[in-house]
Amino acid sequence: MKLLPPFALFALACSGLATATVVNIDFATPNSSGYTGFGAAETTPGHTVWNTGAYSGSGNSITLLDLVDSAGSLTTVDFTLSGFQGSNAAGGGEMERASGYSELMTDYLQIDGGMDSSVPEFAVTATGKFSNLVVGASYDIYFYGQGSTFSPGAGAINRGQNSLFSVNGGAPLQTSWDGIAGGNGILTNGVEYVRFMNVVALNGGAEGGVINFTWANVVASGSYPNATQDLAPNGNATGNTASRYAALNAVQLVSVIPEPSGALLALLGMTGLLARRRR
Repeated sequence: MKLLPPFALFALACSGLATATVVNIDFATPNSSGYTGFGAAETTPGHTVWNTGAYSGSGNSITLLDLVDSAGSLTTVDFTLSGFQGSNAAGGGEMERASGYSELMTDYLQIDGGMDSSVPEFAVTATGKFSNLVVGASYDIYFYGQGSTFSPGAGAINRGQNSLFSVNGGAPLQTSWDGIAGGNGILTNGVEYVRFMNVVALNGGAEGGVINFTWANVVASGSYPNATQDLAPNGNATGNTASRYAALNAVQLVSVIPEPSGALLALLGMTGLLARRRR
């Protein structure tokens, strides 16, 4: 019996890969109904379901268990976050609101560095994690972090509400602003959100696969800096005018996991290739 060519076996194996599963979280204030629609991670028809992480207005933590995916199917994924200072439902500002993104971007969890004249730019870090993931599997994570407001003269302590994120202790990424009040109708990497690609879920024991992350306000100078450059337009402002706040509007978690049949086909393909080489 003639074996299939290696490229044909490889193509057959790849056809057994599962499609991406997307888990969406929209952080909403108590009076918000939450967002329904597409984010930057997915535009699959019918996949517009978001878990609503409603914040009660007290405490500094939130826990969401057994999240649903973007099609509304139940998953085992859990999410926790602690160390932030409240939430906000901005009535005005410059964050992305065009093209139907108002419900996604207007309300958010908030970090507040406080008003301390002796420490003019104080960095605050919240910590969180995804758990009950597949140990060793890779995930893409989208963090949306754009608050109100950025433009000069719009309220000194409200300027520059971009955010700094890091996953599993890696290099941080920060959001910024596109310079357009109300937004340009586009969700852009490095502006409304940042994307971490191929993040490996660590072994969390009883918690299954775990991805840890940090979220902080962007402090580029002062006594406690945590970034070398602030991508918001008021990053060179003094005191608390540039870096007191940070926002977390939403999160998207994307996974691509091979099905057992796909792994078996890949193995058969490699076996066939080795058999041909030995002849």
